[in-house]
Amino acid sequence: QRELVQRFVQCTEAQEPVALQCLSQNAWRLDAAVDDYYSSPAKYDERLSVDTRKVAALFNSYRSQDDPDRINPTGVCRLLDDLRIDPVSLTALVLAWKLQAGVQGEFSRAEFVTGLGRLGADSLDKLRSRLAQTSGLWPRTSGSCATCTPSRLTSLGSRGTPKCCLWRLPSPTGTCC
Repeated sequence: QRELVQRFVQCTEAQEPVALQCLSQNAWRLDAAVDDYYSSPAKYDERLSVDTRKVAALFNSYRSQDDPDRINPTGVCRLLDDLRIDPVSLTALVLAWKLQAGVQGEFSRAEFVTGLGRLGADSLDKLRSRLAQTSGLWPRTSGSCATCTPSRLTSLGSRGTPKCCLWRLPSPTGTCC
């Protein structure tokens, strides 16, 4: 059942409790559970309770002085430092993936607020915890890495890290994608 939960989470990006609920209500059939999840979204509303004021305050503490609707690379570095995450770690990539970052090393207000809402995190402690849970579900095969690495992050050549470096990120098992 654990493998089914992980596959459901990989397919839908839902949280584990939602995956468990959906799979159990669909006789542990992955195809039926995924169909049900997408055809009845209200039934599986996974918006974990977050205080939007706390999320906004968190965003504001890292936002750019020049563009108040973006967290620039300096702000992202401060955020990662406060989260105690190495900027070149898998967890940093997972954060960008879960917030659906459109630009490497930056988060828009919408990406940050929506992403933290999806993760159910309105504090650094909650975000750190959710990222730890999510990092354990990172795809472990090269095919999955190619599928799950955000397309927005695979065109990095002109912005920083060459995209080939993304494929060398270690998975939680210590092997490379």
